Amino acid sequence: MNLKTAAVVFGFIAPLSAGTISAADLHPIIEIETGYFFGASENGKWIKPDEAAKSVRNKTTYQVYSLTKQVGQITAGKPKSVEEPCPDRLMVSLASKPKDGVIGLAAPWNALPRKLVIADTTQSVYVDAVRDFLKTKGIEQPKLKSTASCASI
Repeated sequence: MNLKTAAVVFGFIAPLSAGTISAADLHPIIEIETGYFFGASENGKWIKPDEAAKSVRNKTTYQVYSLTKQVGQITAGKPKSVEEPCPDRLMVSLASKPKDGVIGLAAPWNALPRKLVIADTTQSVYVDAVRDFLKTKGIEQPKLKSTASCASI
């Protein structure tokens, strides 16, 4: 999973709110490029992939999002093990892959109430925070290379 996908996933997981698991209250999340099954949210709690997969139906409908907007809707199969080399990793088969789609969420709400924008990672506040963090990990004089990242506004 790349940094772009990780940023989007965090943006979806953080505000999810929806205990027994029932398919109606369970909101699974998938990665569009590979069909990776992250798990699900239920009643404001994170449900691990292996447990969530038991309640996800075949032909589940997912709203598909890019970094900035909803880009479509797809249907995916029931999460299944990819077998070797990672039998504990679950994937779904996708009926299609909308252009620019990054994350799929099976939920009725808008998962992007605020639009993401590209942030300038060369701002001193970001550079200083990363440098300070790296110093706490024993890297005395870290050399930082900045690339684009996402921030919500």
